[in-house]
Amino acid sequence: HSITTAKEQKLYLDGADALQEKTGIPVFVVPGSDTTLDDKAYETFRMLGELLGMQSEAEEISSYLKSVAEDLVNRTANIPDSEKPGAYVCGVSFKGSHGFEGTEAHYGPFELIHARNLADETSETNTAFSIDPEQVLAWDPEVIFVDFNGLDLINEDYAKNPDFYNALTAVQNGRVYSQISFRHCASNLETALADAYYAGCVMYPDAFADIDPAEKADEIFTKLLGRPVYGELEEAGYAFRSIQIGQ
Repeated sequence: HSITTAKEQKLYLDGADALQEKTGIPVFVVPGSDTTLDDKAYETFRMLGELLGMQSEAEEISSYLKSVAEDLVNRTANIPDSEKPGAYVCGVSFKGSHGFEGTEAHYGPFELIHARNLADETSETNTAFSIDPEQVLAWDPEVIFVDFNGLDLINEDYAKNPDFYNALTAVQNGRVYSQISFRHCASNLETALADAYYAGCVMYPDAFADIDPAEKADEIFTKLLGRPVYGELEEAGYAFRSIQIGQ
């Protein structure tokens, strides 16, 4: 889990001490990283490599992740805001599943590709939260991404209120796309990175013209998990694809 504040750090350390005392088993705490390639991510791999005697493997993974970060930066850093579509992500999980109102300011996959995340215009910072759907209607995003964790709730709401969804330009233009769920109790970094590449392919097709998102996902999965698993996700219904809300 990503530890972000001094209070949260103390909570986790106290919990680790209590667990170690009760079990007599050493408990090791790492800083973790939510969805972005920050210093905490690299420090986590370094610490785990040292603990497990796999320093060279940890260095290899960190080197790969730095190449991913550099690639994403090089593709998107110089795209002017005027050429970026306003984007909204919904169905984001936090303390359980959420529907269309569940979104996130500074959403990790968007941050990695310098996307224009409309939720960043709120007072929320680096957090998932529930937004007033009427605000989304006022923004009228050009492109919408749906986290599969919230898709069923969104479809249920569509059945009750189709006029709301059909009033959105992105829905009218067929510009609604998936994000493979990467968060439950904590975040899966490899899936968030794959989501970033897919979102980049959707929003900046020229900058990502050489990327096949499924192939890129399997490259990332193989590097971090040891084998390609995109096909398994696809068979389970988690694929990079267009979404038709309500169907």
